[in-house]
Amino acid sequence: MLYLTPASPTCKNNERNHLARVRRLAKKRGFRVLKDWSGTWSLVDARIQPPRALVGLFHVSLTKIETAVLTPLPEVPPRRRKAPAPSANESAVAGLMTALRATAGNGGAL
Repeated sequence: MLYLTPASPTCKNNERNHLARVRRLAKKRGFRVLKDWSGTWSLVDARIQPPRALVGLFHVSLTKIETAVLTPLPEVPPRRRKAPAPSANESAVAGLMTALRATAGNGGAL
């Protein structure tokens, strides 16, 4: 005779932990994982107002949401910073400093 046993509690804990891991990774990227009334999932961008689901990730399975969240982002090259151009005021300050140094070398006499 075949006996049906209920699912073990560890199975439910594994599912809960898996969902928590996906939600945590999504939160790092600024997304939220929401379950809707039909049992499917949506990946919502939480950084924009009003929050909207991403295109193609609305009413999909959790595996598709996980694939989208776990896909590595492309590396962004660091910005190049331009050296600030010297202004006329900086050259005047430099001239004043050299004049002060010259006078200090003369014993402080003006």
